[in-house]
Amino acid sequence: MALTTIGTYLLIFWFIVTGLSLRLTRDIAAPQLLYCAAFGFFFFSIFIEKHSIYLYLVYVSSLLIVLASCFLYNTSSSSRNKIQLKNQANFKVPAAAIWFLSLPAILGMLYMIEMFGGLSSYIVAAQHGTKSFWGMGPLKTIIATYYPLSLYYFALMIAGKRTRTAYIIFSFHFVILVVLALLSLSRGTLLTHLVFMVLVWHFARKKLSSIFVAFGLLMLISFASVYGVVRETLTIDDGNFSVGLDNQEQVYKSEWIEFGTFPFERVVNANEVKKHFGSTYVTAITIFVPRNIWPEKPDPGGVVFTNEYAPEFYDEFSHFTTGLYPEAMMNFGIVFGIIFGHIQLTLMLILLSIYYKNVNNKLNFYPKTHKSILGLVIYIYVTWGMVMLMTGEFTTIVKGIIIKVIVLMLSFVFLRLSLKRKI
Repeated sequence: MALTTIGTYLLIFWFIVTGLSLRLTRDIAAPQLLYCAAFGFFFFSIFIEKHSIYLYLVYVSSLLIVLASCFLYNTSSSSRNKIQLKNQANFKVPAAAIWFLSLPAILGMLYMIEMFGGLSSYIVAAQHGTKSFWGMGPLKTIIATYYPLSLYYFALMIAGKRTRTAYIIFSFHFVILVVLALLSLSRGTLLTHLVFMVLVWHFARKKLSSIFVAFGLLMLISFASVYGVVRETLTIDDGNFSVGLDNQEQVYKSEWIEFGTFPFERVVNANEVKKHFGSTYVTAITIFVPRNIWPEKPDPGGVVFTNEYAPEFYDEFSHFTTGLYPEAMMNFGIVFGIIFGHIQLTLMLILLSIYYKNVNNKLNFYPKTHKSILGLVIYIYVTWGMVMLMTGEFTTIVKGIIIKVIVLMLSFVFLRLSLKRKI
């Protein structure tokens, strides 16, 4: 992959913004650095291919917004005078209660496999998941509750000193998570959870170095690219599994480099941009209403984008994601959509910066509690969701955040009650 002339300058600019953002925030896991990572990986196509002037201008202006928001991290004298706590939390981890709450997800996965007549048939169906699992949203949601529970479990574990037995019990819980994630045949499910665990470690246990994070991200992207081929070439014959990695031309898939550029260019280069005036944002609420009750409810951004700008790629069961700017342009036109996208990005960075400082202060300057660890896990999900809005669909991301927060809040209440009963 060779860099274009403009792409070379943009890559240098990206490095400068990322370096300055790290210098100003002094934290590799600050929201600004996560946005820089998203702009670097998911917009990588902008460095090696020719794109529209609109995309170049939006890319540069977005990075400038990210950089400008770093100045929100100027700490007051009162904050600097606080003494950072070095002690680890000594609260109990209600492992039995967490395992109990995890049972519906485990049983849901077993039931789903049984529905398809066994593991082999399920995996074949999972390769066409959207179509094969059509109408199974509630069951998939139950299975997905395992991930926030496991992350909260992990955060509670590493916030303080635990026994070897406690870590072994947690390891079994994590192994089940890996199995569930692999059975979904989704690259993002497992990889993002690993990123979440690294972020939890960074905030609750020990700060990570920039080199470690950069190397880890490269490893994850490489694994995701290879796993994409495994998912598509996986075959089952008489119970034997085989993949097509022997074909060297198929070993590496890099469609992730266009996640941010493809939808943008499709909308900008369209003959006509039909304005939806915010209806794709409203679907973050209407998505919870079954379509059989409201058949004419508005479509989310991914469905609108695929039907109007990329109808040749997917069928009624599969749709592209949109991204912050493409979805805004679909709703308000090219010019006003870009302006609206800039406003969204600015507001998200301001709010996330305030949120980040609040969570960080509670973890560093006050004794860790079940509640502060819960706040950290929710912060990670919210921040990651806001960053992924750069390439994701508004409705899907907001829905995912809402479900995870509800699961975590309910589990927190249940865990507190279980601890009180023991006392």
